[in-house]
Amino acid sequence: MNKTESPRQQALDWLKKSFLELVSVFIAIMLALWVDEWHEEKQRKEKIELAMSSVETELQKNYRSLVVAHKHQTGSLELIHSFHKDNKSINEELAESLHRQLYKRSMFHPSQLLDTAWQVLIRSQLMNYMDHQTILLYSTHYNYQKELMESQKSHGQSMTLAAIQNDSYISLMKIYAESINNLWWRELHTFNSFRNLPSQFFKDELKKHNALKQQQEKSKIVE
Repeated sequence: MNKTESPRQQALDWLKKSFLELVSVFIAIMLALWVDEWHEEKQRKEKIELAMSSVETELQKNYRSLVVAHKHQTGSLELIHSFHKDNKSINEELAESLHRQLYKRSMFHPSQLLDTAWQVLIRSQLMNYMDHQTILLYSTHYNYQKELMESQKSHGQSMTLAAIQNDSYISLMKIYAESINNLWWRELHTFNSFRNLPSQFFKDELKKHNALKQQQEKSKIVE
């Protein structure tokens, strides 16, 4: 015959049962929270990867645009330097001839450097969960792009104004040469910024650039 449990024992049994239920509920809640956090982290990483993929695509387009622009500016400067080398003394007639040649090929070719994907990433606040050094590299680069775009606009306006106000082709060519030369150097700085980015595409471009440079130097030695 079972003995009837004392009230004290019944209370202890109830406390044990309640404690186990409480622990079970606590574990279930913590597990659910962990799963939610893991899911949010997974989604956040996917969003960051997607956003950075868009930034990467945008920067590759910008890089190709800069390559075309820089090549054009290099051609303009080579034309100016060659003209001065062939003509020790420049008069108005010669300066006008140089002006016609530059005008025919377009004085300078502006690069189209977009920052749409970067601005979307900024507004998404995903940067709060990204590596600080990576953000700094990209932010610095986009500032270089912005400065170059502003410089292109400024020099374009200056050259247009100079063409309206100057009666002297010699003065006009001097202004054009200084503007194109300034843009050329700014483009070079932007190229260097591209190659500092943690992207395989730009690392490969740097290797191509160095290989081409070495090949050109060897060609000069042979000549």
